[in-house]
Amino acid sequence: MRNFSIYIITDSNRRYLEVGLHHNVAVLSQELMQPTLGYCNSPLRLNRLVYAEQFKSEEEADIRKRELQLYTRMQLERMIRKGNPNWNHLQIRMPRPLAATLSLRAQ
Repeated sequence: MRNFSIYIITDSNRRYLEVGLHHNVAVLSQELMQPTLGYCNSPLRLNRLVYAEQFKSEEEADIRKRELQLYTRMQLERMIRKGNPNWNHLQIRMPRPLAATLSLRAQ
């Protein structure tokens, strides 16, 4: 059974916040650390995963994502600071075989 996660990513200056949905937040975390993959190639350079929640179904995650997208910036910042006061990049570990597959895909 797949788990789905909602996440908030930002740039290094914390200027932009983006709420999204991903099937594997550990993969997303690794992709953000590799400049050739993921959101780092976008003009905004969103490269810091600062918040994540996990859900059992895609429907629950999508409902929560829509809810967070309606939040003001101040509400999102408060929510992030409760669990990650320094806005550090959340490095979520993934199983070894998956990590090897991701590094092969980057080449």
